This record gives sequence, structure tokens and C-alpha cells, in this order.
Amino acid sequence: MIGNSNDDFTLSVKDVTKRFGRGKQQFTAVNKISLEATTDSAIGVIGESGSGKSTLARMIVGFEKPTEGTITINGLPLEQWMANPTDLLEYRRIVQYVAQDTSSSFDPKKKMGESIAAPIRKLLKIHDKDEIVQRTETIVSELGLDVALCSRYPRQLSGGQRQRFALARSLVVSPKLLICDEVVSALDVSVQGAVLNLIKKESAKRGIGLVFISHGLPATAFISSDLMVMKQGDVVEAGSVQEVIEHPRHEYTRALLHAYSYGQSSSEQVLSEQSQGSNPSSKELGNELV
Repeated sequence: MIGNSNDDFTLSVKDVTKRFGRGKQQFTAVNKISLEATTDSAIGVIGESGSGKSTLARMIVGFEKPTEGTITINGLPLEQWMANPTDLLEYRRIVQYVAQDTSSSFDPKKKMGESIAAPIRKLLKIHDKDEIVQRTETIVSELGLDVALCSRYPRQLSGGQRQRFALARSLVVSPKLLICDEVVSALDVSVQGAVLNLIKKESAKRGIGLVFISHGLPATAFISSDLMVMKQGDVVEAGSVQEVIEHPRHEYTRALLHAYSYGQSSSEQVLSEQSQGSNPSSKELGNELV
């Protein structure tokens, strides 16, 4: 194995660019973005649809290759982790991705318990049936789910239940970094807060770094300690939650804050209109979902 994943974890993204298409059809989805994440990080990436935030996430987890720039984990290039099947499996364990669409992220023919058990076998190399059942039921219970739901199929669960199972599937392998890509945008407002509280609590309790991607400002501010604001592939503003909210420098950031201030306060609102008025404080946004 090329790295010891039990060591302190550091993900470094440096000047990463991603272009799609060729010739006149080519466009830049992500432009020279840099960030660093450890197990102490809680980084929120916010932007409208098409801003490049999900493309950034897909590059970090290895679903897309950067056109330019480097991604390293503990100083080792991502390409090296991907080059060997054993190292690739270890990377899949330590960097977990939770997607927006839970209805398609689970095999409809598998019961939920089997979906949790699969990474235990594949990534943790545990094959004892009793231990697999014990680990599955423990993580499901810790995330507030009835273990009886393990015998159900994805279609038999609510969106909130499926999202909790998606988190359980990621957390059961003890990752170092959790990448959440629009994980509450498809959920009813009534359950968004509960899922966000769960992500925040469990990542802190387990010592897992967090990259939280969203187009909703209240949700992102609540769950993060640092913010990156993206627009059309560029990071237009970055800093601590308090710094970005209390002293926004870019007009796009101010537009997001103004839109939130004027009634569009759903935790996953699409901020499409600019309004006039004062910015909400970091305290107001940070407590929105508590």
C-alpha cells in the first residue's frame, strides 16, 4: 500500500482546472481552484447550478480527471492511489462520497442491510457474517434508524430514510473525509434540518473531515466552518463562515446574502434574484437549522 491511511489525513487540491468539449465547444467547468482539507475541516462550497462545485467533488473522488492541476492525499498524487487496485480500494474507504439522488445510488434489487454490508466486506475486508450484521445494525441504530428497515428495499423508504442509510453506508467504513454533494436538496424542508444536524454531529464525533456542496446558503453556513463561493467555475470568495457572511467582498456573495435576507429562507433555496437590504449575521445563519 502506498500510504498509511491511519496517519493524519490531508487532501490538497492545487490549481485544479477541468475543461469539457473540444475546439469551439470547449468550456471550463472548474478554473484553477485550490483547497486543503483535513479531518478537522468543514468546508462549504456554495454556488448556483453550473458553478462547477459538483465537478470539483467528482474530481476529488476520482470520477473525473483534472485537465490541469494536482490532487494529493498525504502528499501522494491521486493518480498513484488509482493505479493499483488495493490502493484504489483504500482510497475509496478513506474518501467517501454521498450523492444527492439516493433513489439511484442504491441497488433497487438489494435490501438496505445488504447495501450497508457490501462496503464492510469490500473495503474493510470483513467476511464474518455475525460481525457484518453487528456493524450494520450498530451504524444504522446510531443514525436514528430502526434496524428493521434493513430488510426493506430502497423504494419502501422515504427520502430522509434513504439519505440516512446513504450516510450509514459511508460512515460504516470509518472514512477520513466525507464529501456531501447536494445531500438535502431533494428532501422535504421538514426533514432537511434533521439530516444536516446528523451530518454535523457524526462528522465531529468521528473525527471526519467534511466538504459540503450546496446551493443553499443557510444549510452550508450551518454545517461549515469555512466557505468557498463559486460562480461559473471560479472561486469568487473564500474564508471563514463569519468572514464571508459579515464582510462579503464579491457582488455575487452579497447577492446570495440579500436573497436569503428577503424571505427565501428555505435551507436549499435557489437564489436567483437580487434584493436590497442588510446582510444576515453569521450567528443568524449558523443557528438557522439548530
